[in-house]
Amino acid sequence: MMIYMDPVVKKILNSLSCPLCKAPIDLLSNKNIGYNYGCAANNAHYTLYLIEVDSVIKINQECVSFYDKSHMYKIVKQHSIDGTTITFISVYNTDLEGSYLFF
Repeated sequence: MMIYMDPVVKKILNSLSCPLCKAPIDLLSNKNIGYNYGCAANNAHYTLYLIEVDSVIKINQECVSFYDKSHMYKIVKQHSIDGTTITFISVYNTDLEGSYLFF
């Protein structure tokens, strides 16, 4: 089965790559995470929500996550309709396997 992709969406996605591993951006199979596109190599690296309604096609939100020895850093950038951008940075403690520590 072939899926049709809007040429503008295709151009936007082809111009992007994962900021961590430089992999291409692809459609996510699991849309329950609130994003519809992400890193083709590992969607835990980079995800984005691309609005595709009528003639409006734009990135609404992006998320990058990366780890060091004991923390996971999550950067979420939200783009509003009026052109302003809000950036949230969260830091989580992790164990050696990268799982969150809640305490």
